[in-house]
Amino acid sequence: MIADPDGHPHPQLLPVAKFLLDSPSNPNSRLEWITDGAGARILRRMAAREMAVSLRAVAELRVTAATSYVAALLLESGAVPADDFARIRFEVWLTGLLSSVPNSRDRGIVQQYASWVVKRRFAVAGENTDPLQRSQRARHELLEIRSFLAVLRAAGYELEDTPQRLYDEYCAGRGDPAEQLVRFLRWARTQHLTRLRSDYRVQVKRGPTVSDDQRWEWVRTLLIREDISLGPRVVGLLTLLFGVPVTRIVTLRRTAVTVDEEQVTVAFGPDPVQLPPRLAELLRRVIETPSRSPVAEDRWVFRGLRPGAHLANGSVSAALRPAGISVQQGRLVALMNLSRDLQPAVVADLIGVTAVTAARWSTHAGGDWSVYPMLRDSL
Repeated sequence: MIADPDGHPHPQLLPVAKFLLDSPSNPNSRLEWITDGAGARILRRMAAREMAVSLRAVAELRVTAATSYVAALLLESGAVPADDFARIRFEVWLTGLLSSVPNSRDRGIVQQYASWVVKRRFAVAGENTDPLQRSQRARHELLEIRSFLAVLRAAGYELEDTPQRLYDEYCAGRGDPAEQLVRFLRWARTQHLTRLRSDYRVQVKRGPTVSDDQRWEWVRTLLIREDISLGPRVVGLLTLLFGVPVTRIVTLRRTAVTVDEEQVTVAFGPDPVQLPPRLAELLRRVIETPSRSPVAEDRWVFRGLRPGAHLANGSVSAALRPAGISVQQGRLVALMNLSRDLQPAVVADLIGVTAVTAARWSTHAGGDWSVYPMLRDSL
């Protein structure tokens, strides 16, 4: 798999071979993947020097589970330098997008915004956000900008002289997707590229559509259903009980969990949370599950299928959906209860949200903490 047609192994792929040989995963599964896997075929092309051994070469291929796996394999085995594959894949996609913008001035504006604003978000976000969601948001935003600039051109306007009326009509016709333009237009104003004014629509915070009784029924289901995959099962329980977003839970690092003989605590925010005994037992089982990676630092609590990756949000939803469990709706119920029963600053420290977010949820839940003594800062 890592040798060229003459049988000479590619030196850059030797770490990949060692990684696969040392992997604790099922030998039959590994043999099947090496023999007929789509990812193995990519590695054979690299071995034959038909494509470079690099993340960019993989990013230029069609987006599939196989290309994502190969990228993770190259990174985790040390065959390529550490880098953000999601960012590289986005840059490859951006090159194609820019070539589809016919007007050179519009193309320059999109490129400038992507380089100065969008790419910077990849660096700021780091590992604690889902890379797929991060890329999708960036793509949707830039596609909407391209669409808007095309409409302006068709109407005979430059971004600089577009009347407010035209922008307002565009937003009315497009609906929710037009929200993607707000950040772009605010940036364009700072660059003196437009006089258009844009504002986010006031969001009406909607309450949950399920009852608290339903939430507790889902909790009981996840506590006893051994046929549900263990990782998603525990993620679902943590979300339903503490109102923490799935994205934050799947990116929990091993250092956020403390396990001893008597208890298990999890630090979602500054204050660690002690888990109830049954949930603590399940989380112990997650941590004790052998890693699929023979060389990687065991950094994630919830490990994913790809080498070195954490569990994906979509995997959680897919595992819980057949049981009729909506972690999003259950999370809203949990947040409502916490925000009603606890002071916002306590909620913020407990589940790792900002004080502003906690205060908004408290108001939404009908909590009144205006006379709560400000003791926390004085202790």
